[in-house]
Parts: sequence; C-alpha cells; structure tokens
Amino acid sequence: MRILQKWKSPCLHLLGVVFCALAGPALAQLQDENLLAPMPEGFKSATQQVQGGVVFQEWIPSGESLANWSEMVTIQILLGKKDIDGGRYLGGIRSEWLKACPETRPNAVTAGRTNGYPNWSMDLQCPRLANTGKPETTLFRSFQGRDSFYSVQRSARAVPDGAQRAKMAAYIESVTVCDTRSSAHPCPDLKRPGSK
Repeated sequence: MRILQKWKSPCLHLLGVVFCALAGPALAQLQDENLLAPMPEGFKSATQQVQGGVVFQEWIPSGESLANWSEMVTIQILLGKKDIDGGRYLGGIRSEWLKACPETRPNAVTAGRTNGYPNWSMDLQCPRLANTGKPETTLFRSFQGRDSFYSVQRSARAVPDGAQRAKMAAYIESVTVCDTRSSAHPCPDLKRPGSK
C-alpha cells in the first residue's frame, strides 16, 4: 500500500508503510492498492505516524505550525478495514462535529463511485469553533478499498470565498484509489517522460 503524495521527493518507509512523494511525474512504480493524494503546492508534512493499524498524516502550509495553521490536509488509512461503511463513518464524524459546533448546518453525506471504488463525500462549516475561536470549513472524502479504508479531508480555518472553496473541492475530487492487481481499479502510468 502506498500513498502517492507529491511529485518531488522519493518514497519514505515509515513502520512498514510506504509513502511515495514522487519526483517529476514519478520515480516509483505503484504496487497493489494505492491512495493517490497529492500534497498541495506549498504544503509540508506536519505529522505522520502508523499506530494500531491506522496510518495518519497531516499536511499544512510551509511556514505554519500545528498550533497555528490556516489550511490542513488530513489522511487516515485504516489498514485491513475493508468493510467499513463510509456513510456511517462520515456520519459519525458529522455527529462529533455538531457536538463541538452546534451552529453548523448539517450537510448530507453523498455516495458515489470513483475508479470503481465506493466513496462518500461531505462538507461541514462551523462559524466559530469554541476551542480555537475561529471558523473552520472541512471537505471530506472516504473510500472503501479492497485492502483498507481511506479517508482524506481538506480544512481551512476560515469561511472560504468562492475561489478558495473551489480549490478545496477540486483537491478533494482529485483524490482517488487504484489497484495494480485489478483492471476495475486502474492505476495511472507513472513512467518518466521519455522512458519506455
């Protein structure tokens, strides 16, 4: 299992899990099931860990900290958990969010298919979180994979204008999962330009 992050640095092995941030179009060939989640331009890795069967990463803009960030991408992979209902998973997140911010207008979880995988999306916006005193908007997308369950979210500590919201939505829509073992879930060709 690999997470394809960004096309600029080599793969990092973290406790047996491979995170690939590829150079040029790609330095590493994909194998088995892969989360394709590009690191946004100008972001850096702030947290990465594998614990209790969960892979967890947070990316924030360069120059910011986990204590004071303006945007964040969060990735969670529940290793081996291939039978999770993504609608219930995001519904649970929505319930916890509403406890932390009752002023949130609850949005529905929508279901779809991407690259042959069932996936679910949701967005939530809090006008003011009690623990930060700031607004927060988060777009979520989760995938039920053949090997694991994948969840990606992009957050902004703001009420985004139309352009920022469109950028967040385009990012979430760009995330996908592929599997080199299955023609039903094809992976992109990651060969370097000019290579055979």
